[in-house]
Amino acid sequence: MHRLLLILALLTFGCEKATPPTSVESPVVTDELVKPVEPFEPVANPEPVAPLAIPTTAETASGPWDSSASLTAWKAELQSALDKGEWDAATALLKKMDPDVGAKFLENPESQKVESFEGQLDAEEPKEVVIQVRQHGEMEGTGEHEDFYWIGVIGEVAGKRKLLGTHVRPLLNVCEFADRPALTLGFSSKTPGPKAALWVVEQDVQSCGMLVEVNYKKVEYRVEAGKLVSKTLSGPASVEFDRSAGEEE
Repeated sequence: MHRLLLILALLTFGCEKATPPTSVESPVVTDELVKPVEPFEPVANPEPVAPLAIPTTAETASGPWDSSASLTAWKAELQSALDKGEWDAATALLKKMDPDVGAKFLENPESQKVESFEGQLDAEEPKEVVIQVRQHGEMEGTGEHEDFYWIGVIGEVAGKRKLLGTHVRPLLNVCEFADRPALTLGFSSKTPGPKAALWVVEQDVQSCGMLVEVNYKKVEYRVEAGKLVSKTLSGPASVEFDRSAGEEE
């Protein structure tokens, strides 16, 4: 009997020695019931997720150019704001048509006008629309007038009307005795074709004293592949003349 007990004791000691001790932290005991975390099982054959569609501004943007009616309403609003001298409102309305415009209106104009014309600027129908916003203001005591011009071209691209480009000159000078405005424009052709274009002639006066110097610049605009492209042409020659010449002494 003693021999059998000795054998069992040796076997028990051998098993405990063969199992290396492991360092286990004592669990923190709380009163809360810990819910078991269920294993994550991926969904078989998940459906592909379509990428987020970001709308293109050119396709979704709308503005005064959308239709003849919206353009007419915009012109009337802008003309009213200019006539009332509401310059902040007028600037906001102009930015609806041209968000990038940085020119400032003249705040003491003698006259101002918002108008539009239809004409051919490419080889295809329909006609493009040219908008002109102009102000004419006197510079007191200088013998000069200071003029503001914003010109925009509306055309159709992929069946939608949009503003294709602008020509902006906020500070053009002209003499009080001048026989022509600081800026003139017109269409080169009444029918679609390679010669159909818009031309703009600027008259920029450097001095309105007894010695007058006038510089001219002529630019041609055409619509090509839905974009407004420009080309500088040889315009009227710049002139310089002495107003005192020929006066009686």
